[in-house]
Amino acid sequence: LLLACRDRIVRRVGRTGAVLAEITGHIGSVVDVDIAPNGAQMLVAAAESGVTIHDLDGRLLLPVRPRAGSVTLARFHPDGKQVLVGTTARATTLVPIVAADLEALARGITRPAMPDTYLRYYRDRVGDTRED
Repeated sequence: LLLACRDRIVRRVGRTGAVLAEITGHIGSVVDVDIAPNGAQMLVAAAESGVTIHDLDGRLLLPVRPRAGSVTLARFHPDGKQVLVGTTARATTLVPIVAADLEALARGITRPAMPDTYLRYYRDRVGDTRED
């Protein structure tokens, strides 16, 4: 059982009522909690700090930040490889949480072209002499 408490601590509680794990560090109200379909991960959604995925001992595995707005809901997708995240920016997104899927997504992102004047200014400022 996952309990989202008023003190912003999420507690995993066993059948006997013993606290098995505590997840802290959230900013804003905890708005959602979920357990992965395989039972091996926990999800905590906090309004201001986003979604965090933890192992059953409460160790952070992956933070998921929305692009805009505060988180209003979050759930594991039934495949266990994605998380559905809803925000106040009226955006609902499926976010991959499996490392290989995240890498594939990152490879698909292209860097926007920067004007030459900005690149020269940046390189002068940080001392970077490499050419792209």
